[in-house]
Order: sequence, then structure tokens, then C-alpha cells
Amino acid sequence: MNLRTIEAKAFVPAKDFGISKQFYLDVGFSLVWSTEELAYFRHGNSAFLLQNYFVKEHVDNFKMHLLVENVDDWWRHVQDKGIAERFAVSVEPPQDRPWSVRDFVLFDPSGVLWRVGQTIAHVVTSIELVANAMAIEWAAAWNAHDMARMSRLLTNDADFVNVHGKHWKGIEEIERAHASRHESQFRTSVWQNNEVNVQLLRPDIGLVHFRWSIRDDFDPDGTARKPRSGMFSWLIVETIDGWRIRAAHNTNIVVLPPGNRQ
Repeated sequence: MNLRTIEAKAFVPAKDFGISKQFYLDVGFSLVWSTEELAYFRHGNSAFLLQNYFVKEHVDNFKMHLLVENVDDWWRHVQDKGIAERFAVSVEPPQDRPWSVRDFVLFDPSGVLWRVGQTIAHVVTSIELVANAMAIEWAAAWNAHDMARMSRLLTNDADFVNVHGKHWKGIEEIERAHASRHESQFRTSVWQNNEVNVQLLRPDIGLVHFRWSIRDDFDPDGTARKPRSGMFSWLIVETIDGWRIRAAHNTNIVVLPPGNRQ
């Protein structure tokens, strides 16, 4: 039984077949053959079929990945050819990604997203540095009362439990809840981090605890609050966009009177 494969090719959609063919030629692919409905493009060991077919909903979620030996040379080639200007397409410059690839983003004239990249050595970032940087960014976003900035620390499906036990689900609800409070009771508040501790539970999951203090905030009725402190617990996960907070639980620290302490 012979189960060896020869080639796997994607069918790439084209809104304007002629413009798309010229685009891929200028990017650097060779046109092997073409009919009115299909065009076979190849570059080295990589190939695909361009089809004279377009459905927007399909294209909006269509992605191609081209692995190359030198992504910066490819980026310079795309720039030298003036691809973005000539075809009115979007490009994003190369970046080192957490998944050990340096790549750039290139859209074709139909809206197909290409990631052109090369494999790079994985740089292991200390989980302590990650946790401290995230805590610093949280404090900076809080003190700027910029909850859109704060929400960029979260995963889309994050869970958040505040000091009163209120549970918010998802990045939009969490941002909205914080934004409304920063327009009222937290509008002049100042947040300060104290000690940050972290445990690496798995290579891509960390558990963070840190103490915080806050001043110049108010009760919902407008009464000024005394300065207070608390303990934050975060479950952080490594995503393709970097480390993010998947779950957060906040708690006020209550100082018990002498004799009631345990």
C-alpha cells in the first residue's frame, strides 16, 4: 500500500481574477498554467490554485501561511515592488511572534490574509518579568482611567470577580463595568502595586498573586473612602498575542481587631 503524498494545494478565492493573477506574479510566484476559472501558481516547493470565485464571508476567514528562509528579504521585496501602493492592499511589517515565528501580514486584492514568515529561536521570557510587567500595566491603565487599555491585558473570554463578589464574563462586559465605575466612584482613584508573586503551573499558564493599595475613591453614594488595600489573584495564559489574564479575583484585605485575628 502506497500512502505517500505528492502535494496539497489550497483553492484561493479571487474577486477580480485578472488583478489577483497580476498581484501574485508581482509578489514573486510563477504562473504554471491558467484557464478562465483556475490558475496554478508556484514558488519553490509552495503552490496554490487561484480560483475565479468569491464569497465575502469565505474570504473574511481565509488565511494562507508561507514559510520562507528569510522573511526580511521577502519584506524588502514586497516594499521594493510597491505592492501595497499599486494594488491598494494592507501590509504589516515583520514582528517576532510568541509562537517562534517572525512574520509579516500581507492582504491580497480580494482580502485573503497571508502570513509570510520564518522560524526563529524561541525566546523564553521569565514568568516573573511577565507578571510584573502585567501588574505595572494594570496600574498604569487604572491611574489613566483608560479601561480600553486595561482590557488589552485580558483574553476575550476572561472571567473577573470583583471585591464584592460580582462576576463579569468576557472582555466587553469587564471593560464596560470598569469604565462605568471610573466615570464615578473611581474617577480620581490612585492605584499602587506592592509585592507580586507568581507560580508557573505549566509552560503556558501562570498563577499570580499581588497586593495593591488604592486611595481617593468613593462609595457609590459619593462618600469618600479611606485608603484600603487588597489582594489580586490572576490566572494568566500565553496566547498568540502574548500573556493575557484569563481569570481574575479581587479581594479587600480586612484588618481584624485584636483578639479576632486568626
